[in-house]
Amino acid sequence: MTSARAKRTGLAHLLLALLTLPAIAACTGANVSATAKPNPAVKLYVMDCGHIEARDLSLFNPLIAPGTSGDLANPCYLIQHPRGTMLWDAGIDDAVGALDDGIEVFGGAFHMSVKKTLASQLAEIGVTPEDID
Repeated sequence: MTSARAKRTGLAHLLLALLTLPAIAACTGANVSATAKPNPAVKLYVMDCGHIEARDLSLFNPLIAPGTSGDLANPCYLIQHPRGTMLWDAGIDDAVGALDDGIEVFGGAFHMSVKKTLASQLAEIGVTPEDID
């Protein structure tokens, strides 16, 4: 494997891990029985924290033809719990939302954009950054 290919594969593995971590965490959480009663003191908010256009999905899987593109969601999760408030991922930087055309990253392999900033979504539910533990 060439040095450039190894570097690209390593970057792809890192990006894939970062994008799939929330799903893995959700799947490995505590079991919830059918008789479990919901706790109204615990709230979960799922927010849209950006859009990623991947222009070469072969970065994630060598079996995908180079140049195959696809869209990736970038969700963020706010959990309000009696023991504290946690933000799982902060998404793409809110500053990207101020750019009309988003931003190109990793040499144009990805185009990232933000339609609605995380700060504005937190404000809509009455949460300030200082409220997050």
